[in-house]
Amino acid sequence: MKTAVIIPVKSFSKSKSRLNLSTSNVEDLCKIMLDEILQVVTETKLIDDIMLVSKDESAFGIGKKFNCIEIVDDEESGVNNAVSLANEFLTEHDYDCSVVLPQDIPLISPHDLDSLIAFYQNKKNAIIVPSRHFDGTNALVRKPVPRIETRYDEGSYKFQIEPLKTAKINYSLALIHRIMIDIDNIIDVNYMLKLNSKPSFCNKMRSIFANN
Repeated sequence: MKTAVIIPVKSFSKSKSRLNLSTSNVEDLCKIMLDEILQVVTETKLIDDIMLVSKDESAFGIGKKFNCIEIVDDEESGVNNAVSLANEFLTEHDYDCSVVLPQDIPLISPHDLDSLIAFYQNKKNAIIVPSRHFDGTNALVRKPVPRIETRYDEGSYKFQIEPLKTAKINYSLALIHRIMIDIDNIIDVNYMLKLNSKPSFCNKMRSIFANN
């Protein structure tokens, strides 16, 4: 099964406004998060390729270390458009499965991702992992790769279900704790630092917030 991970990356300087960080600290945070998740995906056994969809040259610079496929998103109009751009590449190159991940779930592990992909490996299916507040989608697995609308940025993972139902694609909900933990606000930051499940990464985060 030929599988790709899609990571849409908003320009670092325009990201994470709710954290009230300086521009340079926002960029530093985005860089360490992207580097962390790319390292995890690279170590995942069931992934063939990583696709970065962005227009941020710094993001592509990090992606080069991990041999990422670059897809330029000049419009940068949101995650739905980024996934649509990736869908074209997936279809043209005969991928069987795709996994859409945000860059801000740095606690994810290779085991989490392998388990998610293997969950329904032999069935036509979609798998959704919500955020821990159930107000977003932190992973979307699609097997085979369907050319259907995605519904990010609408406030709930439940919006992803509607186009799947319309396309008559079975779906499952997977509650994988480390994938469900993202960084949107300072409460999320404090929660992640309290868990401290990746001490080295968390120390980098502490340094960024201490220097703000």
